[in-house]
Amino acid sequence: MAVHKCAECGYLTTIHPESKMRVESPRRLREEGIYTIGSKWFIPNLTCNASVREFPDFGQQEQVWNAIHEDVKCEVFVQWQEGRSPQDIEEMAWQEAALKTQERIADLQRDYLQWKKDQSDRDDHWEKQIQALTELRHQESRKDLAAWNNSQLWALWGTAMLTALVSLVVTILNFLSSTPKA
Repeated sequence: MAVHKCAECGYLTTIHPESKMRVESPRRLREEGIYTIGSKWFIPNLTCNASVREFPDFGQQEQVWNAIHEDVKCEVFVQWQEGRSPQDIEEMAWQEAALKTQERIADLQRDYLQWKKDQSDRDDHWEKQIQALTELRHQESRKDLAAWNNSQLWALWGTAMLTALVSLVVTILNFLSSTPKA
């Protein structure tokens, strides 16, 4: 976490002693620790518009100066620009946060679309693999069926031949047994 001085931060605000509104802390307060309105000067009532730290009620100018010039750990520091109100700075911070959020959403959408494309490519790859395997299985099944049909034909041919041979043998035996012996 970075270390900054509140005197250099745009979130350092002063409660106006008469209107009680938060106003930009002017240059003289930031440099000398004095808040002036015209010829009147006041010990300021300071606030941090980013709510990073609370300031006590000061009794002396030196306490104010010491408090706003000490090193403070702060994540929301915004460099002070004279003439920018705390509301302007807060609005800019909101706009910046909104822009970062929009950029992050755009990044996530881009990542999602890329993931979806990659997933579709993988699905296409696997679909092609499944189609190729299905076709291979179909071809092997046709080969198996052809081989089975071929073996059935050989079996039928063999059975027919055996039947014919047995029939021939029986006919010959019948013939031999019916012929008179000499």
